[in-house]
Amino acid sequence: MNYLAHIRLAGDDPECLIGNFLGDFVKGRLPEDCYTPGIRRGIMMHRKIDAWTDSHEITRECVRLISPERRRWGRVILDIFYDHLLAVNWESYSNESLRDFLDRAYGVILGAADIFPERAAARIITIIEDGWIEKYRSVSGLSVVFEGMSRRVRRKNPLSGSERELVAHYDEMNGHFNRFFPEILEYAKRLEKADEIQT
Repeated sequence: MNYLAHIRLAGDDPECLIGNFLGDFVKGRLPEDCYTPGIRRGIMMHRKIDAWTDSHEITRECVRLISPERRRWGRVILDIFYDHLLAVNWESYSNESLRDFLDRAYGVILGAADIFPERAAARIITIIEDGWIEKYRSVSGLSVVFEGMSRRVRRKNPLSGSERELVAHYDEMNGHFNRFFPEILEYAKRLEKADEIQT
């Protein structure tokens, strides 16, 4: 799961949404005095969702569709593909337009900018202001995203051009996603109702 999926799965609690978005930027143990309980809960939820996604058979099926030269990076690539497929299937998974949802979510996230980890703050703001999530909706936008990711990774990698993997198996990937996403929506709802989310 990537940014769009995580904020969609966060539910209606603004602090949980902030935590779910921050999940990729906050690593390791969370000290008791770190963030509010709601934001901590969102970070923990993010981690649970990632672990559940990675262990799911549909995720493994999708990774197997990725060519051998990129398969080592398959989970990273698939995270982006899942956001693309969520964006193009958005009307099936939300009563709110994607534009309205993102405008609302961005307002919540930017309203908490003062608590972002220092090293991540500029990147988080860039993701929002440059419309990274909106780019996920088109294959040409994915090309830009993967090219940028490839440059940011310090070691040699095959990420540039990864959108071709989706194009090569589009209908199959889309079918897998539309079996998978209703399941993860239910899983996220169970996490929301849980008294405590632990890692």
